[in-house]
Amino acid sequence: MAALDVGFAEDFLKKLSDCTHTTPLPLEDQARATAALLSQYAADSAVSVWKFDEDHQSLACVVGLSPDQKAFSTSFRFTSNNAKNLIEELSQGKPLCVDDLSASPWFKQCVSDYFEPQNINSVIVLPICLNEHLLGTIFWEHRGQQQHEWQTEHLLIATTQIDALALSLSQNKAKPSPNVSEDTKDLRRELDSRKQELENALAELRTTQSHLLETEKLVALGNLVAGVAHEVNTPLGVSITAVSHLDTALGGFENTYQKQTMKRRDLEEFLEVCHETLEILHNNLSRAAEMIKNFKLVAVNQANDVLEDVMIKHLLEALLKSLKHETKKKRVVIELIGPADVSIKSYSGSLYQIFTNLILNSVIHGFDAMEPGECHIRIKFSQIENGGAEIIYSDNGIGLSAEARQRILEPFFTTKRKSGGSGLGMYIVNNLIANKLHGSFTLLEPEQGFACKFTLPKHF
Repeated sequence: MAALDVGFAEDFLKKLSDCTHTTPLPLEDQARATAALLSQYAADSAVSVWKFDEDHQSLACVVGLSPDQKAFSTSFRFTSNNAKNLIEELSQGKPLCVDDLSASPWFKQCVSDYFEPQNINSVIVLPICLNEHLLGTIFWEHRGQQQHEWQTEHLLIATTQIDALALSLSQNKAKPSPNVSEDTKDLRRELDSRKQELENALAELRTTQSHLLETEKLVALGNLVAGVAHEVNTPLGVSITAVSHLDTALGGFENTYQKQTMKRRDLEEFLEVCHETLEILHNNLSRAAEMIKNFKLVAVNQANDVLEDVMIKHLLEALLKSLKHETKKKRVVIELIGPADVSIKSYSGSLYQIFTNLILNSVIHGFDAMEPGECHIRIKFSQIENGGAEIIYSDNGIGLSAEARQRILEPFFTTKRKSGGSGLGMYIVNNLIANKLHGSFTLLEPEQGFACKFTLPKHF
């Protein structure tokens, strides 16, 4: 299961508050409210509430809501005869989260009897308890041809509905419990407690997210320093060699002069060496100075993220020079397409981080199995009607698998774990665009390679 995302937590807390009621609802109304909440986080899903008999040996469906929110009922019962493993597991109050029912030891006895006819292939099943008394279960069923991969978020969402369903289920009995009023108070306290726990978890997530962003920024800056140092080493090395050559030529020229054997040809050759050496020194030292200048521009902006007017093309040109040590390994051709005057008021450091992560992702993941010279990146940028900017980034690499496409924006998801991948690159890209720059990020589906589009506002 994936790690919990801050954006999800904030969205869910709001929706949870909107659907939390101060008094218990009738069972079907509560099931409908639960189904409406859960359906927002898993398409084609149904919700059903099942009640245990007194001996916890069978489960009968009390109410169900289909994916289109229509109530349904079934005469099918899970019993110790047709679902022994399932009944034993659930009677112990254990939650079940199954992506593939056909491969699950708990459901294999009853797959053909209940799940296949309903076209159910994945399910979350949670026990419903009230004051430590097991009343029944909730089934969150995914219906369709393809299996559904449940995430941590899904389990959390379903868990928050247990208490409300427990009270509604207890009131659904033929004889009302004399302790319903007290149960209601206990449940309200429990709901408030769980909501507080979620809010505390969200606060911790925000703090952790901030630390992760700073850590990743420092890592990127460290890699940039190492790369620039390596790149600067080449022109400086050539310059040192040229100076050494000039020193040798000067020694020979001086020796000829002292012996008074100098000829016109000796002077001409020495002057030629001086001119050549000076040209080499000028070219290489200028190259090193340009690298250091671009490094300072990128490094300062990444370390001190300030709101300023940003020319997109100028920013990208400066960044590409700083990343040359990474892109030259595969001789990556990077094409910038767009007018030079496309500009926005934004945080240049965050933009450097975004484009750095995208380019390094292409080099490390997309071009890993490709030959040098075959790798292409295209960055297309334009000014849009509201004065903001639209950027389309694409490469011709291997692209994304179905799993990677689904999980690429999750924190810590990486296909290069054994090679030291942190799994934070694209998570940070999406987070910076959505939360810091107030833009929007969209994964595209190109015929080849990877592509994404993001829009950024004109100003804050």
